[in-house]
Amino acid sequence: MKQDFYYWRLFATGFCFAMFGIGGVVIGVFIAPAMAACIWNRERRHRSVRRLIHYGFKAFVALMKYLGVLTYDFRGRERLTVPGELVIATHRTLIDVVFLVSCIPNAVCVVKHSLFRSFAFGGLVRGAGYISNIDPQLSLQGSIDALQAGATLVIFPEGTRTNDDARMRLQRGAAYVAMATHTDLTPVRITCTPISLTKSERWYEIPLRRMHFVICVGDKIAVGSAAAASKHVAARAITDRVRHYFLEDTALYE
Repeated sequence: MKQDFYYWRLFATGFCFAMFGIGGVVIGVFIAPAMAACIWNRERRHRSVRRLIHYGFKAFVALMKYLGVLTYDFRGRERLTVPGELVIATHRTLIDVVFLVSCIPNAVCVVKHSLFRSFAFGGLVRGAGYISNIDPQLSLQGSIDALQAGATLVIFPEGTRTNDDARMRLQRGAAYVAMATHTDLTPVRITCTPISLTKSERWYEIPLRRMHFVICVGDKIAVGSAAAASKHVAARAITDRVRHYFLEDTALYE
């Protein structure tokens, strides 16, 4: 049975995503190019666009909560404010990255290359200095450069949203970045109950009751001991450590 102001939440969800799209176009098509013309220093320009995205995502989360689309509980938020962090997170819903970047003023994300060709968001991701996942070596170098410049790097080790029936399969890119920069990993578990906005669902397929997100920032996962082995063995060991950490909460992928 549809409950918890179902039809209002359906309308509000559509309204929020419409605002999200409009905001992305305004920043990506108009504001980011204007900043490129006015701010010649590349790193300063990237930081300015990232801060715009940060405030835009913060407003989007606040709007969704205010309109009753969702509720959330953020645990350990203060750990994401330290510059130069390497953040790795679980990824089941469409707005996982929104929650993370809403707390990180200088976040750099590794994103799908198709976004760089998007009319709506291409200018946005290029203006922010985000990193394309099209080439592993270029992604690795871009990630290293971002961390060394003091940005907070956000990576979803699963590479894409996990399907409902999928097991957790992690890529090793984050491990290679961690070893190359001697940076410990900051893990973030993101859960949504009831689950919604997954890879197999459209935005309008909302749950019968409002979503509740729990974003939990955990203790750092050290890479030092694993880095003593060969590069590939060390990356596999670190990735296994990350998988074990995320799957400690078995309800995460039920």
